[in-house]
This record gives sequence, C-alpha cells and structure tokens, in this order.
Amino acid sequence: MGLLDSFEIMPYVTGVPSLSVTKDGVNFNKTVVEKLGSPAYVRVLVDKPSLRLAVVPCDEYAQGARPFLRDGRSARAGVRWNNTDLKDSIQTLAGWNLEEKGCKVAGQFYPEDNAMVFDLKDWAPIERRSTSAD
Repeated sequence: MGLLDSFEIMPYVTGVPSLSVTKDGVNFNKTVVEKLGSPAYVRVLVDKPSLRLAVVPCDEYAQGARPFLRDGRSARAGVRWNNTDLKDSIQTLAGWNLEEKGCKVAGQFYPEDNAMVFDLKDWAPIERRSTSAD
C-alpha cells in the first residue's frame, strides 16, 4: 500500500457560497453550484421553525426535484430561478420586503449530507447599483 492510497483530491472551489433573493428571482452563486457538484436537479427543503433553507442534489425523479444546472451549462454564472412561488415563499418565511431591497445569505456546505444550508435569519441587504452618473 502506497503512502497516498488513502488520500483523495480536495475539490478546488473558491468564494463564499451564497443565495440571493430579489424581487426578480432567486440566485445561487457559482460556489454553491460547484460545492454541490454541479447537479442537474436539486430539492429545496425548508426548516420553518429554524428559518433555514437547504438545497440537496437529487435525480430528476425525486419528489420535489427542480432543474438546477442544465446539461452543457457552465457553473460560472451560478443558477438563477425566476420562480415567483419560491421567491414569495422565502420572502414570507424570512419576513423580508423584496420590493425594498434584495437579501443575500451565506451558505454552509455539509459534505456528509451533500447539502448546502442557508440560515435565513443571517442575511445582508443587497445594495442597489446606482444607475445615475453622480
């Protein structure tokens, strides 16, 4: 048995995984997609009492499966969902006003469960980009 036989390659992923929710939709950044292994489908789970959201890879036939990263697509831009029901559900659960400002939540990856968990109580406002030439 060789010295490195029990070692495995550490994935090279940079950045902080995050979820952004705005009046226009739900976005997962590149780091979320890469940490989850760029899955084609995921399930979104909610822990209402703790105000947490989890995203877990699954196959297309799993109950609650949602398309995530389409075949041939790069993870570079992350994944954007323009799903009004999901956006509204998150907004209601977290008590946010997305018409006023978007919200960004850092994710925590749990490799043993292959799950990305977002604590909706720990969020930061997304500053609107100024369109004027001040």
